[in-house]
Amino acid sequence: MDAFKSPTFGVLLVSGLAAGIIGFTMSRRAARKERANMTASMAVLGRARDLGYTELAKIGREFVSERVVPEMKPVLIDLLKEFEGYLDNYFKRAEKAIEAM
Repeated sequence: MDAFKSPTFGVLLVSGLAAGIIGFTMSRRAARKERANMTASMAVLGRARDLGYTELAKIGREFVSERVVPEMKPVLIDLLKEFEGYLDNYFKRAEKAIEAM
């Protein structure tokens, strides 16, 4: 129990407490700033959401879903088929490389 009476123990205890208090206050300050930023971003998101419900935006969504998507469907399917072909070739080459080891 003589270790508790040494000056080194006191210095370590006080410095540990000080570090804990400093860390606690810094984390509280960071959390407060984060909450302030969160409310600002939530306000911007709300405004953007309100802009999305205009008549012009509704017409744009209808145009994309009725015209653009059906016309792009064959293009997307062709792209997927080409991608599948590239992947098949890659895996065939990888299998040959492994077999050649």
